Amino acid sequence: MRSLRNATGLSQDQFALAYGLEPATVRNWEQGGHAPDPAARNYLPTITGDPEGMRSRRTASLRHFRRRTGEDGRAAS
Repeated sequence: MRSLRNATGLSQDQFALAYGLEPATVRNWEQGGHAPDPAARNYLPTITGDPEGMRSRRTASLRHFRRRTGEDGRAAS
């Protein structure tokens, strides 16, 4: 996990924010507290394969979600 994050040049908090993870989860994975769950084990290789592309797609998805629901997550009227 740490090598993946280091390859992106991001801090733990930045990595978590960029890829939709909790900072505490990233810390736990790196410190060996917990192993990634099955969903994360499938997600992490996609980041490895195209870190910038995954970050761009996630940002675009969030923008789309916010336009549809409003900034605070409630349905827009």
